[in-house]
Amino acid sequence: MAGDPSFSPRILERWLTDRLAAGGAPPKLRVVRVDGRRALVDVPHTWAVRARAEWTGRWTTADGTDLEVRTYRTWGTLVGGKRWLRRRESAAQAGALKYAGPP
Repeated sequence: MAGDPSFSPRILERWLTDRLAAGGAPPKLRVVRVDGRRALVDVPHTWAVRARAEWTGRWTTADGTDLEVRTYRTWGTLVGGKRWLRRRESAAQAGALKYAGPP
């Protein structure tokens, strides 16, 4: 994954939280790990469906960064997501959250 744009977990966390804030008070979420263009995000289970719907697509952050986000799947625990990141499978085979950096 050399050359892939990567953002710090805290910046990505802020962007994802801001995206959910548009519909009211956002949940406490945590970016667990970032690996190149993939990230594993911990959200309360009651927000999982809404988070996936809000995050998927092309959007611009409050600071003007253009993102293309695709959520791939949800795990009941972080163990499955961490395993996915370790295996580094292609996004077409498995996934969680994938984002593209600035063009």
